[in-house]
Amino acid sequence: MMAGVDVLVSERVAVGAALGRSHLDASRNGLAGRIEGKLNTVAVYGRATLGNQGYLSGRLSDGRLHASMRTYRTTGRDLTEFGRQSE
Repeated sequence: MMAGVDVLVSERVAVGAALGRSHLDASRNGLAGRIEGKLNTVAVYGRATLGNQGYLSGRLSDGRLHASMRTYRTTGRDLTEFGRQSE
């Protein structure tokens, strides 16, 4: 999810800022593990109208990813079952 605020600075210029957060939660079925991740993002952006010549726009953003992976010990029987699932 990302949410932000835009501000009209003048008739031709607008700027804005946004914050975002994403979450990942995945199971590694058959491989005995889980993956979890969180991404935090911040962005600033702007647009300037150049009349009939067009417009100029840009964005600068930065994100931080925090991820963890858990792997569980498996037995030979577990790996045999995994081999059957992939056939």
